[in-house]
Amino acid sequence: MARPRLAADSLFHWMRHHHAVTALWRHARRLLDRVLLTTWRAAVEFVDDRGHRDAAQIAFFAALSLIPLALLLIGSFGFAFEPTEIRDRILATVLDNIPLAEDNNRAELERTIVDSLASAGRLGILPILLLIVAASGVMSALRHAINQAWDIESRPPLLRRKALDGRSCSGRS
Repeated sequence: MARPRLAADSLFHWMRHHHAVTALWRHARRLLDRVLLTTWRAAVEFVDDRGHRDAAQIAFFAALSLIPLALLLIGSFGFAFEPTEIRDRILATVLDNIPLAEDNNRAELERTIVDSLASAGRLGILPILLLIVAASGVMSALRHAINQAWDIESRPPLLRRKALDGRSCSGRS
Protein backbone atom coordinates (compact mmCIF):
# COMPACT_ATOMS: atom_id res chain seq x y z
CA MET A 1 0.00 0.00 0.00
CA ALA A 2 1.38 3.39 -1.00
CA ARG A 3 1.86 6.05 1.58
CA PRO A 4 -0.38 9.10 1.12
CA ARG A 5 1.37 12.27 -0.13
CA LEU A 6 1.51 15.01 2.44
CA ALA A 7 1.91 18.73 1.83
CA ALA A 8 5.42 18.54 3.31
CA ASP A 9 6.34 15.83 0.77
CA SER A 10 5.36 18.03 -2.16
CA LEU A 11 7.20 21.01 -0.62
CA PHE A 12 10.31 18.89 -0.15
CA HIS A 13 10.00 17.61 -3.72
CA TRP A 14 9.69 21.17 -5.03
CA MET A 15 12.66 22.39 -2.96
CA ARG A 16 14.84 19.53 -4.16
CA HIS A 17 14.16 20.30 -7.77
CA HIS A 18 14.12 24.06 -7.66
CA HIS A 19 17.50 25.36 -8.85
CA ALA A 20 17.71 28.49 -6.66
CA VAL A 21 16.91 26.63 -3.48
CA THR A 22 19.39 23.89 -4.36
CA ALA A 23 22.12 26.47 -4.99
CA LEU A 24 21.31 28.12 -1.67
CA TRP A 25 21.57 24.77 0.16
CA ARG A 26 24.92 24.07 -1.54
CA HIS A 27 26.22 27.49 -0.52
CA ALA A 28 25.02 27.00 3.06
CA ARG A 29 26.65 23.55 3.16
CA ARG A 30 29.99 24.96 1.88
CA LEU A 31 29.82 27.76 4.43
CA LEU A 32 29.15 25.27 7.23
CA ASP A 33 32.06 23.11 6.01
CA ARG A 34 34.38 26.13 6.09
CA VAL A 35 33.26 27.11 9.58
CA LEU A 36 33.80 23.58 10.88
CA LEU A 37 37.20 23.28 9.18
CA THR A 38 38.34 26.66 10.49
CA THR A 39 37.17 25.79 14.00
CA TRP A 40 39.01 22.46 13.86
CA ARG A 41 42.22 24.09 12.59
CA ALA A 42 42.02 26.81 15.25
CA ALA A 43 41.59 24.21 18.00
CA VAL A 44 44.51 22.13 16.72
CA GLU A 45 46.73 25.24 16.44
CA PHE A 46 45.70 26.33 19.94
CA VAL A 47 46.73 22.97 21.37
CA ASP A 48 49.96 22.86 19.31
CA ASP A 49 50.93 26.33 20.53
CA ARG A 50 50.04 25.37 24.11
CA GLY A 51 47.49 28.17 24.28
CA HIS A 52 46.07 26.86 27.54
CA ARG A 53 49.45 27.43 29.18
CA ASP A 54 49.68 30.95 27.75
CA ALA A 55 46.15 31.74 28.95
CA ALA A 56 47.06 30.59 32.47
CA GLN A 57 50.27 32.62 32.32
CA ILE A 58 48.38 35.76 31.30
CA ALA A 59 45.82 35.26 34.08
CA PHE A 60 48.57 34.69 36.65
CA PHE A 61 50.55 37.79 35.70
CA ALA A 62 47.37 39.87 35.41
CA ALA A 63 46.54 38.98 39.01
CA LEU A 64 50.08 39.81 40.13
CA SER A 65 50.16 43.06 38.16
CA LEU A 66 46.83 44.37 39.42
CA ILE A 67 48.09 45.85 42.69
CA PRO A 68 51.18 47.57 41.17
CA LEU A 69 48.96 49.01 38.42
CA ALA A 70 46.49 50.28 41.03
CA LEU A 71 49.34 51.88 42.99
CA LEU A 72 50.64 53.52 39.81
CA LEU A 73 47.19 54.85 38.97
CA ILE A 74 46.62 56.19 42.47
CA GLY A 75 50.07 57.78 42.55
CA SER A 76 49.84 59.35 39.12
CA PHE A 77 46.30 60.67 39.57
CA GLY A 78 47.31 62.00 42.97
CA PHE A 79 49.48 64.59 41.25
CA ALA A 80 46.54 66.14 39.40
CA PHE A 81 43.45 65.40 41.50
CA GLU A 82 42.33 65.07 45.09
CA PRO A 83 44.36 62.02 46.20
CA THR A 84 41.85 60.55 48.64
CA GLU A 85 38.90 60.74 46.24
CA ILE A 86 40.85 59.15 43.40
CA ARG A 87 42.39 56.58 45.73
CA ASP A 88 39.01 55.51 47.04
CA ARG A 89 37.51 55.17 43.54
CA ILE A 90 40.46 53.20 42.16
CA LEU A 91 40.64 50.95 45.21
CA ALA A 92 36.90 50.24 45.04
CA THR A 93 37.16 49.35 41.34
CA VAL A 94 40.23 47.15 41.79
CA LEU A 95 38.93 45.37 44.87
CA ASP A 96 35.54 44.77 43.23
CA ASN A 97 37.35 42.80 40.52
CA ILE A 98 39.68 40.75 42.73
CA PRO A 99 38.24 37.37 43.69
CA LEU A 100 38.72 36.96 47.43
CA ALA A 101 37.96 33.93 49.56
CA GLU A 102 36.14 35.90 52.27
CA ASP A 103 34.72 39.41 52.65
CA ASN A 104 36.99 40.25 55.58
CA ASN A 105 39.98 39.67 53.27
CA ARG A 106 38.88 42.70 51.26
CA ALA A 107 39.05 44.99 54.29
CA GLU A 108 42.48 43.64 55.19
CA LEU A 109 43.80 44.08 51.63
CA GLU A 110 42.34 47.59 51.41
CA ARG A 111 43.90 48.54 54.74
CA THR A 112 47.29 47.20 53.59
CA ILE A 113 47.19 49.22 50.36
CA VAL A 114 46.05 52.41 52.11
CA ASP A 115 48.76 52.03 54.76
CA SER A 116 51.38 51.47 52.06
CA LEU A 117 50.29 54.58 50.21
CA ALA A 118 50.15 56.66 53.38
CA SER A 119 53.61 55.62 54.53
CA ALA A 120 55.14 56.00 51.09
CA GLY A 121 54.10 59.61 50.60
CA ARG A 122 54.61 60.79 47.06
CA LEU A 123 56.02 58.36 44.54
CA GLY A 124 59.57 59.04 43.44
CA ILE A 125 61.30 57.98 40.24
CA LEU A 126 62.69 54.69 41.56
CA PRO A 127 59.39 53.45 43.07
CA ILE A 128 57.58 54.38 39.85
CA LEU A 129 60.10 52.44 37.77
CA LEU A 130 59.85 49.42 40.09
CA LEU A 131 56.04 49.50 39.94
CA ILE A 132 56.16 49.66 36.13
CA VAL A 133 58.50 46.67 36.05
CA ALA A 134 56.20 44.76 38.42
CA ALA A 135 53.09 45.70 36.46
CA SER A 136 54.70 44.87 33.12
CA GLY A 137 54.56 41.14 33.82
CA VAL A 138 51.14 40.87 32.20
CA MET A 139 52.44 42.68 29.10
CA SER A 140 55.31 40.22 28.90
CA ALA A 141 52.89 37.30 29.09
CA LEU A 142 50.70 38.86 26.39
CA ARG A 143 53.71 39.47 24.13
CA HIS A 144 54.83 35.87 24.61
CA ALA A 145 51.37 34.50 23.81
CA ILE A 146 51.08 36.61 20.66
CA ASN A 147 54.54 35.53 19.51
CA GLN A 148 53.59 31.89 20.08
CA ALA A 149 50.32 32.27 18.19
CA TRP A 150 52.03 33.87 15.19
CA ASP A 151 55.03 31.51 15.31
CA ILE A 152 57.53 34.32 15.86
CA GLU A 153 60.77 32.71 16.95
CA SER A 154 63.10 35.72 17.28
CA ARG A 155 63.40 37.29 20.70
CA PRO A 156 64.86 40.74 21.30
CA PRO A 157 67.37 41.17 24.13
CA LEU A 158 66.03 41.21 27.69
CA LEU A 159 66.38 44.96 28.24
CA ARG A 160 64.57 45.73 24.99
CA ARG A 161 61.77 43.31 25.89
CA LYS A 162 61.39 44.91 29.33
CA ALA A 163 61.39 48.38 27.75
CA LEU A 164 58.63 47.29 25.36
CA ASP A 165 56.64 45.82 28.24
CA GLY A 166 57.07 48.99 30.32
CA ARG A 167 55.95 51.17 27.42
CA SER A 168 52.93 48.93 26.87
CA CYS A 169 52.12 49.08 30.57
CA SER A 170 52.26 52.86 30.60
CA GLY A 171 49.90 53.07 27.64
CA ARG A 172 52.44 53.83 24.90
CA SER A 173 53.29 51.14 22.40
